[in-house]
Amino acid sequence: MAANPTLRLQNMLNPKRRVFEVDRVAAEHSTVIRTILAEFDESYLAGNVIPILVDVCDAALAKVLEWVTRWRDLPKAADVVVDYNQPGRRTTTHAATTRKAEQANEKEMDTTDVMRSPWNKVFFRGVNGEILYEILVIANYLDIKPLCDLCCQLVANMIRDKPIEEVCEILCIDMEFENAFI
Repeated sequence: MAANPTLRLQNMLNPKRRVFEVDRVAAEHSTVIRTILAEFDESYLAGNVIPILVDVCDAALAKVLEWVTRWRDLPKAADVVVDYNQPGRRTTTHAATTRKAEQANEKEMDTTDVMRSPWNKVFFRGVNGEILYEILVIANYLDIKPLCDLCCQLVANMIRDKPIEEVCEILCIDMEFENAFI
């Protein structure tokens, strides 16, 4: 096996169906991808793509993959552990009840370091509201908790202390609110 195998991800709902390559360790930030890796044989994954089934632009998916590549060494949370010990029966145990998960949670990095990173400030500097929304959608779909938290914090900072009209404009809400609902 190669030292740093790459995975191929394909944006299936985008008409271009572009294939992205990402380092396996970086991709494991995604709970969804970790589950896929646990379910499929290495030889199967080597010849196939992992489908991404969320309708987002390629630029947003590329940004998410850039983020996970940058933070590839950030500890990954173990959310679910699958127990295959019983033949013919699959039991899923929540990671909070396992020793492995307890150890992962003990060494889990404080996300405030990631939130305050100068690299993240540069990363999000040129991102408009639409791309930020799509990054959040992908991070949520792939279950990349640190990136979800970061995007939510950015949105919260964008709308903090703003009047309702400006919040609606920032979030692209085109609804007219009556004074009774404000």
